[in-house]
Amino acid sequence: MLSVGVAARNEKATLAQTLRSIEVALAALDPPAPAEIIVAVNGSTDRTREIAAAYAAAFAGAPRDGVTVRVVGSPPGLIEAQRVIAGLARSGEHLILVDADCVLDPGCLRDLVAAMAEHPEAEAAWATMVPADLHGRPGFWRPVFNFADYHPDVIRRGRHLCGRAFAVRHYDVAWHAPHRPVTDVDPRTAAYLSLDRGPISDDSFLSRAIIDRHGPGAIHHAATARVVFQPIPRLRDFTRAQRRKSYEAHRLDLLFPEWRGVRRRHFRREIDAAAHARLRPVQRLQCRLYLLLYALSGRLAALRLRAGLTLVRLGVPLRPCEVWPVVDGTKRPFTGAAAPRPPAPAG
Repeated sequence: MLSVGVAARNEKATLAQTLRSIEVALAALDPPAPAEIIVAVNGSTDRTREIAAAYAAAFAGAPRDGVTVRVVGSPPGLIEAQRVIAGLARSGEHLILVDADCVLDPGCLRDLVAAMAEHPEAEAAWATMVPADLHGRPGFWRPVFNFADYHPDVIRRGRHLCGRAFAVRHYDVAWHAPHRPVTDVDPRTAAYLSLDRGPISDDSFLSRAIIDRHGPGAIHHAATARVVFQPIPRLRDFTRAQRRKSYEAHRLDLLFPEWRGVRRRHFRREIDAAAHARLRPVQRLQCRLYLLLYALSGRLAALRLRAGLTLVRLGVPLRPCEVWPVVDGTKRPFTGAAAPRPPAPAG
C-alpha cells in the first residue's frame, strides 16, 4: 500500500489539479500498486474542503483499481495536518507528502519509490522542483528569484528536504520528535515567536530531525523525480520567503536547541563550478544577482527579526511575528503543459 498525503489550507485554486496529477502519477507506477490518497484540510476559509470532498466522491462513484481517497480534518497548521496524515497512513514502508499547490510529473511517484528502494539507508527522498514556466519565456528577473530551481545543477542545496514532494520512510521518527514546552525563553519572546504552535515549516523541521538522528546521508535527492510549482514572481515574494526561513530557523533553534548545529553544517548552498562554467553570460549574471539578493535579503530578514526581538525584550508591546498569513485568492491555477489531466477511463 502506497500512501500519498496532501495537507491543504486555502488551496481552492490548485487542489483539484494537484489531486489529478497524483492520480496520473499513481497510474504510471510499474508495477501497479494499491494506493491511498489522504487529504487533510486544516484551517481553510475557502472552498478547499468542498473541492477535496467532491474529488473523493468522484472516486467513490467510479472506483479506480486499488486507489482510495479520504478527506479528513486537522488542527490548523501544516505540521499538524501532516501528523494526522501520518497517523492514518496504512503504508508499511514510507509515506509520500505532496504540497497542495503543485503538480507532479507523471513519473514523480515512481521515481520517489525507486529512490527509496535503491537507497535503503535513506530515511527521506525529495523530488526536484521545476518552475512551471521552465520551457516558456520567463523574462530576466523571474529566473533570478528562482535560480536554484531553474539551475539545480549549478546551485547545490545540501542535505535538506526541499518541500513540494518528498517521501519519508519512518515518519514516526520526525513526527514524534521530542517537542516540549520552552521554559528557558522569556515569555514575551515566546509569545512574539508563537512558540506554542511548535514547528511550522515541514522541510526545515524534518531535515533537522532526520539528520540529528540518522546523519546527513539519510536524506537523498531523487533527481529524476520532478514536481512542478509556480515560481516566485516578484522581489517582494522573494524577500518574504527569506523572512520565513529566518523566522522558522530561529524558532527551531529555541524549540530544539540540540539541533542548532545541523543547519549551519548541512544546509549550505554551494555552486558547482563546472556547471556554472557552462552557463551563458546572461545566466551567469542572473546567478550573481541571485546570490547577492539571497545573501542580502537573508541578512535583512535576520536584522528585522533581531530588531523585533530586541523591542520585545525592552518591553515594547508587539503583535506576534507572523510571516505565514492565510493566503486566500492570491494563487492561480496551472495552465498549459503544467496542467495535469487524469488518465482516460479503461476501455
